[in-house]
Amino acid sequence: MPTHKNEAKPLILLGFFVLILIFFLSWSVRRDNIAAGSFRLDEIALCEELDDNMNPQERKSRFPGDTKQVCLWFEYARARDGDQLEVQWLFENEDIQRESFRLVHARGTRAFYLLREDGSALPPGEYSVSILCNGRTKGAERFEVEVPSDEETESAEPLSLDLSSRLRKSPDFS
Repeated sequence: MPTHKNEAKPLILLGFFVLILIFFLSWSVRRDNIAAGSFRLDEIALCEELDDNMNPQERKSRFPGDTKQVCLWFEYARARDGDQLEVQWLFENEDIQRESFRLVHARGTRAFYLLREDGSALPPGEYSVSILCNGRTKGAERFEVEVPSDEETESAEPLSLDLSSRLRKSPDFS
């Protein structure tokens, strides 16, 4: 004849394991909810132009010497209303342009153009562009503008670049 004590042990062990399982499940759900609110870059591309559907044409990281603009295109997700996004462009490791704005949509696509104010070709050299969200780098790309084949003597004019956040269908801000 079994006693009450012998029947209680398996129930106590089962209850203990159920509590541990509940703890780990709640921790997992909480962790996933926090991660779900974290800004994420799904895709980044560099190109010279966007097509009619606002998608990058001919993605590349090396541009010819006569390049007048470089487009940074990216898709993002999991943004929270009010997240601060910043795009930072560097030329030869020197900061040449920054643009900041607040996000209002949880997911979307953005495009930014790097171009000179006077419309002339970008100077040859090494460039990089970073995407930061709330001060943290979320993505970065490096690219190069090659030396033009018929390079003339460069003027001593300082580099003056203008980052324009225009999309093809938006007004021109150049």
